[in-house]
Amino acid sequence: MDYRSQFDLTGEVAVVTGGASGIGLEAARALGTCGARVVLLDMNADGLKAAAEALKAAGVASVEGRALDVTDPQAVEAMAAKVVSDFAQVDILVNSAGIAR
Repeated sequence: MDYRSQFDLTGEVAVVTGGASGIGLEAARALGTCGARVVLLDMNADGLKAAAEALKAAGVASVEGRALDVTDPQAVEAMAAKVVSDFAQVDILVNSAGIAR
């Protein structure tokens, strides 16, 4: 589906947990093709690299992956502060990380 005709997210910052694959990756693709700057968070560093490359190949202009274990509260707080420091804003948050215990 071509989301660009429905939404303009130019300049918005979208943070996607579980962004290396599955629903998170597809959400990131949709947001990025609508112009959002995408920050992928996932504990799979290799998957993040592949996901970022795939999104860039799909036309997403601004995407980066950052490794994060969402089950670690201190790491989550530190990452949130780092993203806000780096981008000055977070406009969209997609929580798509799967946690199984």
